Amino acid sequence: MSKFERLFSVILNFLHQNLNYRLATPSYSTWPGIMDDMRLAIDYIVNQSYEWNLNPQNIGVMGDSAGGYLAAMLVLKYVQ
Repeated sequence: MSKFERLFSVILNFLHQNLNYRLATPSYSTWPGIMDDMRLAIDYIVNQSYEWNLNPQNIGVMGDSAGGYLAAMLVLKYVQ
């Protein structure tokens, strides 16, 4: 967890999850599987929300660099 993420977690009192995803290589493309990884991770968090005492309507995503791009793509693809 970065200092920025830790600061948000403490000040705003939210649960932080670090999501891992497939990494591309010159001979291996991760698209569109990488979005499946992200969606499965969010689904898992939603399914665990009551056990973790979270409101599933208040789940957000953020990231930096490639993670920021994936967070934006996830929102554009799945959030209505």
